[in-house]
Amino acid sequence: MQPFLATLIDRARSYSGVVPKATTGTYFKKELDGSVTGSTFVDDILHQIEAIAPPEPKAPPLEIKGWIRDHAKAAAATIMAHMPENLPHAHFLERVLKNPLWYEHPILKQLFNVMAHHRQETYHELFYDFNDAGEGATVSEAMAKLRKNDKVGYERLADLLIEADTEWVRDKEFTFADRINTMDLSDEVKRVALMVRAAFDKMLDARQSPMKELLKKLEDEGYEEDPFELDEEGTKNFHVFTVRPTKEFDGFWTASGRERQERAGLPWHEGINYVMGHSKAGGVEVQSIHFSREAFTEQTAEDWWNDHKRFFRKAHKDFKTELRQTIIGALQVMDEWRGYYFPRLRKTGKIVITAYKEDDFGDRQYIREHGGKYWSELRKTELEKEGYKEIKVSDFQKLPESVYLNIKSIDVQKAIDYAVTGMKKKTSADLLAKFNEDLIEQAVNMIRERGIEATKIHRKTTGRVVLGFIQDPVEAFLLYMSGVAGGMAKGEVSRTSTELLAQIDPASEAKAYDTAKRYIEENLRNVDTADRIMAYAKSIATLKFLGFNPRSALVNMTAMVTSAPAAMHQYAGGSKVSMATIQREIAAAGVAYAKHMAGKTLDKEDQIIAERITREGYDAPQLTRDALGAMQGGLERSWERIMKVAMYMFGKTEQWNRGTTILAAYKVAKLRFAKEGLKGEELQEAAYKAAIEASDKAHAAYGKSNLPEWAQGTSVSAKVGQAMYVYGNFGHNYVQLLYDLGAKKHNVVGFTWALAAPLVIAGGAAWPFKDELLWLINGMLRALGITTGVDKFVWDKTKKYLGDQAEILGRRGLFGLAGVDISGSLGIGLGIPTGLLGLAGAMGGVAEDIAKASHFVSTGQTGRALEKTLPTAAANILRGIRESKTGAVTEKTRVLWDKGGNPYRPTAGETAARIIGFQSSRQSVVRERSNEMYQTEQGFLKRKDALYEELRAWAVDPNRTNTALTKIYKKQGKYNKAIMEAGLAGRIPLIKSSELSRQIRGVKVPLKKEIIRQYQAK
Repeated sequence: MQPFLATLIDRARSYSGVVPKATTGTYFKKELDGSVTGSTFVDDILHQIEAIAPPEPKAPPLEIKGWIRDHAKAAAATIMAHMPENLPHAHFLERVLKNPLWYEHPILKQLFNVMAHHRQETYHELFYDFNDAGEGATVSEAMAKLRKNDKVGYERLADLLIEADTEWVRDKEFTFADRINTMDLSDEVKRVALMVRAAFDKMLDARQSPMKELLKKLEDEGYEEDPFELDEEGTKNFHVFTVRPTKEFDGFWTASGRERQERAGLPWHEGINYVMGHSKAGGVEVQSIHFSREAFTEQTAEDWWNDHKRFFRKAHKDFKTELRQTIIGALQVMDEWRGYYFPRLRKTGKIVITAYKEDDFGDRQYIREHGGKYWSELRKTELEKEGYKEIKVSDFQKLPESVYLNIKSIDVQKAIDYAVTGMKKKTSADLLAKFNEDLIEQAVNMIRERGIEATKIHRKTTGRVVLGFIQDPVEAFLLYMSGVAGGMAKGEVSRTSTELLAQIDPASEAKAYDTAKRYIEENLRNVDTADRIMAYAKSIATLKFLGFNPRSALVNMTAMVTSAPAAMHQYAGGSKVSMATIQREIAAAGVAYAKHMAGKTLDKEDQIIAERITREGYDAPQLTRDALGAMQGGLERSWERIMKVAMYMFGKTEQWNRGTTILAAYKVAKLRFAKEGLKGEELQEAAYKAAIEASDKAHAAYGKSNLPEWAQGTSVSAKVGQAMYVYGNFGHNYVQLLYDLGAKKHNVVGFTWALAAPLVIAGGAAWPFKDELLWLINGMLRALGITTGVDKFVWDKTKKYLGDQAEILGRRGLFGLAGVDISGSLGIGLGIPTGLLGLAGAMGGVAEDIAKASHFVSTGQTGRALEKTLPTAAANILRGIRESKTGAVTEKTRVLWDKGGNPYRPTAGETAARIIGFQSSRQSVVRERSNEMYQTEQGFLKRKDALYEELRAWAVDPNRTNTALTKIYKKQGKYNKAIMEAGLAGRIPLIKSSELSRQIRGVKVPLKKEIIRQYQAK
């Protein structure tokens, strides 16, 4: 039906200008009536056809004019409705072209801040608080100092902490402090031991706090209605308590006696009978509680209910079998270990090895260790040599996350209840059910906290300790502290994001709701195997292109003169603070933040802001962290250490960039908000928030919190998107910055700065979308028969009339005049993949270099093969040495020639620059000129091939004419003239008439090479 109706509409459009309106309607009504009868759908189609059809040719001019006016108005309204500013939030283009940092929906913006900022702030605040020992000292530094200065004392500290966790906890007659004060220990060991013990107890209190708060909330809320029934006289009957109305059940029975009540998971009492029933919602529930008059008075019945009502909420649990997994049970277990707990953390891994060995008295010492497959094989051999028995290798089985899962399930359910209550009066039952289903499904994914659950307190009160856990105090403390802080931050974000999701109406904002739902799921889901593979791939690409590379670190700092001032002008200064003021603040902040990073004290306000920036993690090198996969937890420790060393320089420059930007933007924002009348703490907070936004939009946000929608999730397409986005985030962010400053904010100063700054410092090669624009313009010129590209034309004229230095300035900017080329790092384009390897982004670049290395080996160029295989930092050293000896060549090993016609050979200064990663601007211009000439030559050759093809087509055409042949010969003349005018007569052969004759003969008599081909084919 649908194709048929579409065909009818097309036919209506074609006929309507010829057939009178009445005839048109009658004709199509007849056609439609043959297919659809008794349907208003037919009338709708006819109305559309009638609307399309213009007036009859003989209609009065006013009718024709009115028709044109009405249709023009409708067309204009339709176009305006589809303009970006009029589209609804989270429309298709926004979700495809933007990342979450630039979303405009108020709830989506809040969700980004929760995931990117609140989570980070919470984590760092908790981390610093746990590690704080007062008076500027930290627990980890105190332990590290003890390890460095007193190795014996440090080992004794480790023994004390483990002994307290394994032995002293069973005899609490003496506290931890009592015991160590009687021991022969140095004062420093005692001081550090008490410091560590206090920090572990502080973390225990922090983990219990939300559990106690929720437990109190559950106990205080109770039931809104009075649960005790009223008798005929209107007085309370304290001997019958109704948990749920009878209408919610299908059948009933009585649970009396201790065995039946405990088997049902209910608190037993000899004076209580429970009326049970099959709930219509599913499962067995308590309908009512009956108190014996002999066992209970009015007051004791009410007291019993208040003490036990928490067990009779929306759905009671099996109290007996799950007691230790309830909130109360968990709190009790935690309290048992207060003052003695030391985390038994084990290295992560998919493989578990367990074994034991016996001492001379027959006592067994057990061990359990985790790791990878390769490690497990080596470790198995080592344990055999050490005398261990029954060595078993198995897959790691994860424990359920019951306690925190229960807590968050309740909070999530409250969010659901809140959202559903608000929707009942304006939403259909079907949509209401869909909302519930989606939100609950989302909650299941959000409420997992693997990081914190892995360190939850589980202890046996008897038996030997199983070795294999991390016993080094510093390492165990830092890992445990990070896990607790990260887990609690994730739990807080889970609750907050659920509440925000409940504020989006899925009926009126379906796209925004789905976008928020997917975003929450992506940011709170646990790491899977694909994430770990991606983490390794990212780290390899990072080591290859950025690791140990001074050039990458130095070029990274150019953001402080390109994107940072423009972002500050709009998002910190509100376009009201001058660029001159912004530049002064950046200069001052740059010096101040460098001092802060060096550990020096700044002026009072600068010191407060700098400390807050560091404490809340806003100066953390996000690109470095994302590239290392730190947020995905996929790296082994040894590899991670290598990567941290490799990215040290880049990480420090990124830290300086972000810290300097926030400090300077804070000062700029204070100027703006002070003029608007804000004062005191309100002024400071508003300025700080504006500074954070300016920093994000200047330098981009990295990690899962800022992945565009097409790169979110676990599907293959999402992983391809993540691979493409590894180093595409900054360029994508820059384009969005330009769009927002220009099209949205109409900030001429900020837009002009962001557009012009890269051109000034890096030249025309850094022009946004340069490659895409040249491809489009040069393609149009080729269609018109112009072979020379516009870029070559412009730079040839610049060189001719203004000289070499002007050309270098134009091509490579101020850095080019200084002798180095950084344009490749500042170029902003669409990054359209040109092949399968292009889909893999930076990882594809690594694979491409390996393929090129293989080619170089096959051609005997082992030195160049090594350059392609090594990290870029090391390859630059080899390349600099090679070029200084043999001269520079292209990728295809074509010699680069300078303007004097000699092979290009770098100077000593240029070689030194190449060794630290910078190609000289002179070499890059020579290389670009060579490439432009090559492209020009290829353009002429393609043009020649096209002319030959046209000539052969003429020759085989039985209806050929001399006029057509004359046109071909004229094209030959234009071709030769173009070569002469371009000065390429010596490089590109002209088309001779004899060659044209040979092409014609080739379609009549086989050429000698064709005869040879046919002979060889036999």
